[in-house]
Amino acid sequence: MSEEYVLQLQHIRKEYPGVVALKDVTLELKAGEILALIGENGAGKSTLIKCCSGAVIPTSGKIIVNGKEFSSPVTVVYGHNMKNGSMFADLHKYEDKAFFDANPYVYIYTPDRTLKYHIFSATPFDDRYLLGSYNFSSQVDFEKYLDELRSSINGNVNMGVNVLQQTGILTLSTCIADSPNERFLVNATWEE
Repeated sequence: MSEEYVLQLQHIRKEYPGVVALKDVTLELKAGEILALIGENGAGKSTLIKCCSGAVIPTSGKIIVNGKEFSSPVTVVYGHNMKNGSMFADLHKYEDKAFFDANPYVYIYTPDRTLKYHIFSATPFDDRYLLGSYNFSSQVDFEKYLDELRSSINGNVNMGVNVLQQTGILTLSTCIADSPNERFLVNATWEE
């Protein structure tokens, strides 16, 4: 698949108990292209859009934004803080300074490699859609985002971690139960 696509969905599947909402959805969207989803009630249109926005995590499949997978200057992975403690609930452990200091790495496992990221901040952040709010290929926007993450007074920050546009930022984003206008972000940069 080409890097000219701004959004690629590959074999997206979403299952709920007793229901398959999406089954093997694959599509590609180029910059400036308009795509309409048409279907009957219950066909999965809303679920697909929620998967694209990060509001719903697919059961399987791959979503690639701007043609790159974990190689863009900033990769954002959206998840939820489920009441049963699943999905991204454990990200909130990084609110504790001792946990933050004792657990400085996050690993991403892909079919062909393991990516190691060094965590440099864990902080509350407003709930704007990050990929639509910045042009992360711009050094100015990248630095602005990095400065916002590092200047948090309500989170944990390790200023000793060197973050460059070349090593990128992996942002893991989850909701905050009692603050619907904020997200909790754990941010790391690629190390090896």
